[in-house]
Amino acid sequence: MKKLILLICIGISTLNSTAQSVSEMPDKRWSIGLDAGANLLPNKDNFNQTYFKTGLYAGVNSTYTFSKTFSVNLGLTLCQKGSVYSYETRESLFSGLGQALDGLGGALGGLGTGLDGLLDSSLIQMAQSYVDDGVYSTYRGYNKVTYAEIPLLAEMSYHRFKFAAGPYLGIVVSAQTKETLNQNIPFLDLISPAIDSLGFAAPLIKGFIGSSYPGYKTTALTETSNTDKYTQWNYGYLVKIAFQIYPNTYLEARYSQAMNTYLKVDSNNKKLTALTVNLRYNFGLKK
Repeated sequence: MKKLILLICIGISTLNSTAQSVSEMPDKRWSIGLDAGANLLPNKDNFNQTYFKTGLYAGVNSTYTFSKTFSVNLGLTLCQKGSVYSYETRESLFSGLGQALDGLGGALGGLGTGLDGLLDSSLIQMAQSYVDDGVYSTYRGYNKVTYAEIPLLAEMSYHRFKFAAGPYLGIVVSAQTKETLNQNIPFLDLISPAIDSLGFAAPLIKGFIGSSYPGYKTTALTETSNTDKYTQWNYGYLVKIAFQIYPNTYLEARYSQAMNTYLKVDSNNKKLTALTVNLRYNFGLKK
């Protein structure tokens, strides 16, 4: 929150100082405008991305016109961006169960349960030579992040068209994360009939398996609005084209590309992009 307030103050002070300097030069024009539109986002309920959803885009901007063809635009916007991901991992079932039993045995060691060291490395290696003990996990996730951004753009005008490009700086305001986990464990499928035949002990064993491997048999879903895993500051560049549809009213299309990864821990170095369509209205024009 402190960083967001700082970013807003920077934007407001920059707008004010620039407006004051421009107002001292009567041969220059300036205007204040409003932006409203939508971003194209990945669909969190459709990881194959056969169709998309839209995200929020809204803001205020100030334009300083130095000539008929050149102006500078500074804005403060709220922009939602999103990304989907998918990856697979393989772990050893026997090693995982061995660690879990060792931990349980250590916790109950004072009671003499004898669980500590029940599955040692030699037994695990011997078993792995006969059966597939793999835990095959498939993770699919969706991240949607809302940024407060300050873009600084140089604009070129040609008849009713405007072309602009420049950098932007943003900070995370809120986020939404959704992740599914599916796990395939061939060895547990093989011994499932034997587990079912254990009577009253079967639910206990199945409960232990379910808590250790939540994506086995059923899809495990995790959703959170925590922003801790995201890089707080995001920066990059954007380009846009605008067409004047009415006096002081423009239809715009813009594309933004981040220069840094949006996740604090990201081996793929994923950078967010956004495609935006919006309306912009300028008012308060002066000479």
